[in-house]
Amino acid sequence: AAAVAGSAANADALVALIAGHSGHTRALTRQQLGELLDVATQPSPQDAPPPGADRRDSTSQARARRPADPSPLEPLDRLVRSLEEHLDDMARQVKQDVATLALDTARQHIGLALLLAGGLGLMVGLILGALGYPQEVEDGEE
Repeated sequence: AAAVAGSAANADALVALIAGHSGHTRALTRQQLGELLDVATQPSPQDAPPPGADRRDSTSQARARRPADPSPLEPLDRLVRSLEEHLDDMARQVKQDVATLALDTARQHIGLALLLAGGLGLMVGLILGALGYPQEVEDGEE
């Protein structure tokens, strides 16, 4: 409980803590926490009108309780912000997990990494040479 209270300020630390104890990946843990947040922020069933209530009354009460949307694009903006946050989380996770793994593997197999980099450089050079890049300068144009 103390570890959760200490990591509550940092979402990444909380995800790492839960993932470490549960044995699940950080991505799955983050997804499940997001689903819990969605469920927790949904309106409770107590706010719903009873089944026999007049539909027009409940609609007018609901309109009176919530303010008018300032923009019809607000749901789209929220969706875009949510997607941006999700992509930022995924990019951060890739940087933490995959980048360190790739660097460690390249350090362990330095010869293979150099051979691969040289081979890719050679292929790019051949492709660019076949396309005519760089353009040859004629004697009179310098």
